[in-house]
Amino acid sequence: MKRLFATLLLSWIPVLADAEPLRFEAQLGTCKYGITAKGGWWNDAYPTDIDARDQCFQLGISRIEKSYSWANVGWRLAYVNLGTLNADNTFAARDDQQFTTFDASKCDLSDGARNCVLRSTMSDNAKGITIGAIFERTKWAVTWGAEIGAFVYDSTFNATFYHDGKLVGHYHTAGLNATPYLGLTATYGYLLASIRGYGSVTSHEPGCGGCSGITHGPAWQLTAGIQVPF
Repeated sequence: MKRLFATLLLSWIPVLADAEPLRFEAQLGTCKYGITAKGGWWNDAYPTDIDARDQCFQLGISRIEKSYSWANVGWRLAYVNLGTLNADNTFAARDDQQFTTFDASKCDLSDGARNCVLRSTMSDNAKGITIGAIFERTKWAVTWGAEIGAFVYDSTFNATFYHDGKLVGHYHTAGLNATPYLGLTATYGYLLASIRGYGSVTSHEPGCGGCSGITHGPAWQLTAGIQVPF
């Protein structure tokens, strides 16, 4: 057993010695969220202002572990902040009145906000960790890459409600979620550019009976920055 362990250890040492160095990566760019369907925190029958795009950034490390004839294969671990969606929307307070007509002058906040039209300022942010496999190949002095993995993120949604200019309430939801992602990268020297698509980024709170914020569906990330071996 000792001889077998020593043989395995000695066979592993050259692999460690020949392994490519870790690469530090820092990127900045723009991200865009998907939003819920009409009637979910917005309704274009009323004044609606949704800014689903914001600056975002990614900090991570990556390494190529093995080279094949068709590609170099490795991994990437990164912290990703997709930025903040901001909205200032007016809509019927009750879900069952989103697509019906009613007399807003008969608003009754004490009766579940029946017949009430509210204005709400909202913010929604998703940030977390991505881990995935990467595949790279160099051509025309550029290293082209593809990646696939998972995004485990914390989503935070806040909404403040007003009726006739008066503050009437606040709503908050937060929770951990996960979604797959796909990405493409291009590296030239120390310069790194990437595009990612996330399957579904939502501010749904686990255990909340389906309640969620305004974000929902695929999210997109376009960033550029540096990749430095160390």
